[in-house]
Amino acid sequence: MWEHYWTYHNSQLLTVGLIINEQQLIEQNIIRNSVFQKRVLENIAFLIQDHLGLTKIIIPYKKSRLFTYRIIGYPVQFFDQVDNRISLGKIIYQLLFSRKSFKGAYQFCINKEHTGSRSDYWPKLNKNHPTLQKAWKPVVHTFLHKKEWYTDDTSIKKEVLFTLPVAKRMDLSLKIISSTYQTKVLNFLQSSIYKKAKDL
Repeated sequence: MWEHYWTYHNSQLLTVGLIINEQQLIEQNIIRNSVFQKRVLENIAFLIQDHLGLTKIIIPYKKSRLFTYRIIGYPVQFFDQVDNRISLGKIIYQLLFSRKSFKGAYQFCINKEHTGSRSDYWPKLNKNHPTLQKAWKPVVHTFLHKKEWYTDDTSIKKEVLFTLPVAKRMDLSLKIISSTYQTKVLNFLQSSIYKKAKDL
């Protein structure tokens, strides 16, 4: 892939190749891991969020009085299926590098300290939202040996490498607010159910 890029300078093909490589490595080393499947993919909260499309990949891209930044992005669904994750990566690539989004997204990236908190892009609505380091403890992963997925050219379907799905530009600003509250309710219900189950 890199040799092809150095010769033809096709950045789109290189990017798609990197997306496919990333997702296939995740597939082989994480998604197919039995511990990950049990703790994450079979978790009821994950299944509900995945089914309802409450998880989204977002890109702050445009300054706004109401929102501080407007958001574009795409919902994450059927996360356990590698073809869906590859398609999603291609969509996000197109949204990020579109003429209407790139300049604002780039300015956000270079002018903001990134903490993983929603307050990075919506400080008024998320004053008490924790940073990533405060919300999650460090995780020691159980997979230590990276499994390689690529064996030869038959490992990649040509249509996957050379095609991009239609990426409709979606301003998710209002949907993000809605799904944030839905996720909070879902997390509250889950913790209440676990607490009652422990008390039994």
